[in-house]
Amino acid sequence: MRAFDAYYGTRHAVLGIDWPNKRYADHRSWKAFMKVASKCAKAGRDVERFVTTVVERFPKNSDILTPNDLLTARAEKIWSEHANDQKAGAYGKWSYFVNLVIQIQATTGQSDEAILGTALNAQFPAWFRVVYPAVLNDSIVGAWGEDALEELRNDRDLVRFLRAAMASKMEALEKKLGVIDGL
Repeated sequence: MRAFDAYYGTRHAVLGIDWPNKRYADHRSWKAFMKVASKCAKAGRDVERFVTTVVERFPKNSDILTPNDLLTARAEKIWSEHANDQKAGAYGKWSYFVNLVIQIQATTGQSDEAILGTALNAQFPAWFRVVYPAVLNDSIVGAWGEDALEELRNDRDLVRFLRAAMASKMEALEKKLGVIDGL
């Protein structure tokens, strides 16, 4: 179900394509979703993150992307490239998510707050949701703040980068949520 939800949630968020009205097991591609979930479980991957990443980055027009495309070698390559992007360090993470917001804005016309304030855009980590908007957004901080604080406490390099790049915003965030330990 998580693979199904991530697939249709991402397509809806990025392209505005509606979810199907069928029940999960009645969907014509249900077996493909089950295979994707099984493959991710065997590889130790989060299935939602895998599906979201592949759907967003698939080279052909994603409105014709099928669940079976998630099982291809191209999907594996996209995931591998994404994993390498994530290893690029704090600046790489920041740049990747900023570019993703810009892409979504270009296709949907939504504001930063609309994009980052919804759980449908599951590809965004909590720390990015609270830090990215020009001004701290109380509803986003309320919904994602505790998760963001935990993520930041687990990534010292990211905290150092954010403090250097946006000191006043990080200071305001720490006043709201509490000081990030150990730094």
